[in-house]
Amino acid sequence: MIEIDPYYLYWLATEIHDLREKPTFFTIATAKAMLGDFMNYGKPEFLPRTKERAKDIVSLLAPTVAAFQAGALDEIIMTEKDLTLLHRRVQDFETEFRKESGHLFVVCAENQRLLTPYVLTEKIENAVATKTWNYMSLMARSEIEESGRCLAVERYTASGFHIIRCVESLIREYIGACGVTLKDSERNWGKYAEMLRANGAANEVTNMIDNLRSDDRNTLMHPEKFLNQDEAIGLFNLCQTALDRLINDMEKRGKAKPFLP
Repeated sequence: MIEIDPYYLYWLATEIHDLREKPTFFTIATAKAMLGDFMNYGKPEFLPRTKERAKDIVSLLAPTVAAFQAGALDEIIMTEKDLTLLHRRVQDFETEFRKESGHLFVVCAENQRLLTPYVLTEKIENAVATKTWNYMSLMARSEIEESGRCLAVERYTASGFHIIRCVESLIREYIGACGVTLKDSERNWGKYAEMLRANGAANEVTNMIDNLRSDDRNTLMHPEKFLNQDEAIGLFNLCQTALDRLINDMEKRGKAKPFLP
């Protein structure tokens, strides 16, 4: 996802449009600085052709700004030909901006209670304890990232599906850290709880696995089950607690491994 500040784009367009009039040194310097910032705004795939047009304007303005900053005012000369070229490049920039903006599909995501779209889509590590995140594997991180993005765009059932998978990936890692090899026939949460009990896991961990299994995981797997906002957020928060408990218990027993990129 790409984060967009609508006011920034409005401000940019206003400053650049001023170049259509007879530009002053101030408007030229301001426009060059803003266009330079815009060329690095967002991800490379965001308005790429407009950024190319911005680059054309910056290259034209750069000598004038450099001379002005160096105090060589006698070297600052913009002829009618220069102004005509500048106007043409500004027009090309605005034309491309209009075309590319017309093909953008923008989704305005709302807060999911206390969970902001920024956290859910870009900084999901802020939704869990720092220690928990540091010990989460790549698989677990990928699942909670997917869950957060689904929650941000109100795909509540998908969010629940992924956060349950996140917890399951950690459960399986815990079992593996105990030296137990899971068979295909043992890939169910009831077996997971039994194995962890047999290997000394804390009751708060195994009890939570049992509760998640009976109350949430099993029902969510049924095709007719759909989560609403309250259910999805509740499950997300419950699974956050499960992740914390799993990591804490693994760490106490020396079975947690720090994440390695």
